[in-house]
This record gives sequence, C-alpha cells and structure tokens, in this order.
Amino acid sequence: MMKIAVTALVSVVMLSSCATSSPMPDETYQKFGRFAAGTQRCFEAGHINAQLYADSTGAVHALLGTWTYDEAKMRRTMDYMYRDEAATPQTCRQIEAAAYSLISQATQHRANVQANRREMADAMNKFNNSIRKPIYCDTIGTMTMCN
Repeated sequence: MMKIAVTALVSVVMLSSCATSSPMPDETYQKFGRFAAGTQRCFEAGHINAQLYADSTGAVHALLGTWTYDEAKMRRTMDYMYRDEAATPQTCRQIEAAAYSLISQATQHRANVQANRREMADAMNKFNNSIRKPIYCDTIGTMTMCN
C-alpha cells in the first residue's frame, strides 16, 4: 500500500510542479499526509536520519506551496495518517527513496521558479529598453538643449 501511495505522490508532485496554485484535490491531501506521517514515524523509529527527515520535510513544504490548500485539513489528514502508519524497515526504505525523489523535485522546482523569474525580469528589461524614451528640450535664449 505504501509503495503505491509513494509512487502516486511522486507523480502528483511532478504534475503539480508546473501548474500555478490550483486547489488541492482530496486524494492529494491523503498522499501528502501519508508521506509526511510515514516520514515522521520512520524518523521516530530511527530508520531515517535527521538530515533526510529535515530535507524531506522542507521539500514537502516547498511542494505544498504549489497548491492552494486548507492547512487545517492538511494537519488533520497528517494526524489521521500518523495514527494509521507503521514504521517497518521495508516501508521506511520506500519512504526514504521517495524522500530523495521529493527533495530532488523540490530543488528542481526552486531552480525553475528562479529561472522563470530571471527570464521575466530580462523580458521586462528588454521591453523597457525598447520603448522610445521621450526627448525633453529646454530653450535658453537662442540655444536649445535636448537630452
């Protein structure tokens, strides 16, 4: 069950990473909730280290930012999944693999966002530089000076 959920979470994140903040479907709440709960359980059981736990938690938060979602509903979903999730070594290995994938996706998403911002700034600069700038002239006596 966990393998299917982790695989589904990775595919949901890949699909959502290109979209602007769309409302989170109920099934995605469950997938993120199950992953977060599983990660927490595995960390508490000592099956994953603190660095991976911290990095994967940061990645989840970064990827959640690609959705519009109800934080209270997400918390309730995580709490419910936490009660239901077991931390077996096999499950934790699957979660560990999914965590590395999510970390990679979050890193790629951040890089894409930064690249898009740079491209937008460059396009705005090119547009602003291509606009004809008004010429102002001042006449003092018989002499006219323009900028």
